[in-house]
Amino acid sequence: MDFEAPDIHMKKRGTEKRALERRGVELPCRLRQGSELRDAKILDLSLGGAFVQADPNPPAGAEIELTCSLHGHELKLQGVVRHSGWFLMGFRNANGFGVEFSDLSMASQQQLQAALQLNSKPADPKFSLEH
Repeated sequence: MDFEAPDIHMKKRGTEKRALERRGVELPCRLRQGSELRDAKILDLSLGGAFVQADPNPPAGAEIELTCSLHGHELKLQGVVRHSGWFLMGFRNANGFGVEFSDLSMASQQQLQAALQLNSKPADPKFSLEH
């Protein structure tokens, strides 16, 4: 299945206390948990993990796979849900879950790295992943 993302804009978040820099996104994806497949949206992304909205949220400890499209290439992100529920995202609350990526292929790591580096220009607060 091809999940082509629309024009996606990312912005750098404020001060974070994380080892890896995170970016706010609105990236449609498909969530696989066991044999179940459903729509989801990545709201926060880094090389190490993401914050995702889905209905319902998988429980903490669940192994999941997210499939989305970046630069016309399918990206598969496997990981483990670390927390699930309501969280403060900037100035709003969001219901979702945090996933820590695991066993990412070299190609997936490179695609993520390229996407996260696109906002290297401080004067340009928005940018598209579909360059």
